[in-house]
Amino acid sequence: MMQVTRRKSFKKAYLKLNDRQRQRVDESIALFLQNPDHPSLRLHELQPKGCGRYSINVGGDLRCLFFIGEDSLVFVALGTHAQLYG
Repeated sequence: MMQVTRRKSFKKAYLKLNDRQRQRVDESIALFLQNPDHPSLRLHELQPKGCGRYSINVGGDLRCLFFIGEDSLVFVALGTHAQLYG
């Protein structure tokens, strides 16, 4: 089983969410661990290809950004599409 790590920036953004949004983040991470190819996650690698950073959809406009380590997932950012890419 992969270890899940959350960077300080991710934790800070997580604490700013309301209870329902936090629940959706937790559910999406759990679903990713269970089935990374689930269509609702809309998993995709960020540009440039091969950089090792990925994004999953949490619901609504929220996204989680992470990279995959040797035996861990490291969540680095959490926010709306505009906050993360704009």
